[in-house]
This record gives sequence, structure tokens and C-alpha cells, in this order.
Amino acid sequence: MTIERVYIANTSLIQDEVLSHRLGLIPISADPRLFEYPYNAGDDRNEKNTIVFKVQTICWLP
Repeated sequence: MTIERVYIANTSLIQDEVLSHRLGLIPISADPRLFEYPYNAGDDRNEKNTIVFKVQTICWLP
């Protein structure tokens, strides 16, 4: 599995592009047999072709 789209509400000093690239370096362990490949870019996203992660964090400065 790879990350194809990233939606960010970023208020940190790291640029969105750099943060997206770093997210792409994270290995995603998922059984590919449980998913179907979306052959058309305009296909609707559903539970058979999409994994959704939601990360909420706060940067605490010392």
C-alpha cells in the first residue's frame, strides 16, 4: 500500500509538501487481497479501495 492523496490542516513550520513526502515514507502494512485496485482515477472511494488515517497531534515547545 502507498499513500496517494494527503489532506493536511498544517499549522507547523514544516511545509505541506515536505510533510506529505515524509508520510509517503511510512510503510503501510495491509493485506492487498482485501482491496480492489481503482482502475479509473475518478472512481468513487470506498472500503474496498481506501484506507483512511486521521492523525491529531500538538507540538509542545519547551
